[in-house]
Amino acid sequence: MAYCQDEILPQLDTIDQLVVRPALELHEISKTIQKTIVKRNHKMVDYDRHRASLNKLTSKTERSMNDEKAIFKIQSQLETATQDYEYLNNTLKHELPIFFQLLSHLVQPILENLYHLQTKIYGMIYARCYELMTANQQHFVTQGMDIQGGYQWRLNHYNGQAEMEKLDLLHAKGKAWLNASGSTDNSKFSLQERAALKNTNHTTASHAANDETIRKYVVALYDYDALAEGDLSFRKDDKIELVNRTQDANDWWTGKLRGQTGVFPGNYVQEI
Repeated sequence: MAYCQDEILPQLDTIDQLVVRPALELHEISKTIQKTIVKRNHKMVDYDRHRASLNKLTSKTERSMNDEKAIFKIQSQLETATQDYEYLNNTLKHELPIFFQLLSHLVQPILENLYHLQTKIYGMIYARCYELMTANQQHFVTQGMDIQGGYQWRLNHYNGQAEMEKLDLLHAKGKAWLNASGSTDNSKFSLQERAALKNTNHTTASHAANDETIRKYVVALYDYDALAEGDLSFRKDDKIELVNRTQDANDWWTGKLRGQTGVFPGNYVQEI
């Protein structure tokens, strides 16, 4: 088998060169694109926040000097946020289809190389195993038999179940120990039934844990009007039940208010 190892190791180097490294390079490219998508989402949140603040100030019938200064400042911020968002959004819309098209041309040869190299390696292993069996046929008597015939031949030469029943552990004291531990009852269930029972118990425990979870709330720092279906509208100082959140305050969170559930910018609220 050492000869088999010497044969296969160079093929593993080929897999690293033709499969692993190209896949890792492709993964790094995908990570760069993902960062751009996240940045675009953050710019969209900034755009929404500045637009909502500007709408709130311009809707006032009477504005003070401070309001006028705030409007001028927010207009500048909104213009910058709009330019940043549109640049990233248009770049992704234009270049992502090109990337996906090129991706198919890159992935196809990687998969083909992996298939051919796997086939070659499996063939090498099979050839060496066949040589080993041929040179030691006395140890592989059942190799030429069918499954049932091979099983019966091995059972006639050594009956493992009969030997196990001779163990003292399974006599009177052993059976009493099994009854006390509950193993006898469990043995009445099939493997499938045991798995189903385990999943049921796990699900029940999960529901119980979820029911006991303390509800969390956030308070709105600004007004937010839904921009698309699935958004949650609220007014400043509204108390919103937090359903789901991420670690990033610039991301979209999920909340519940007045019986409605939807998403909203995380930087529009403050945790209580």
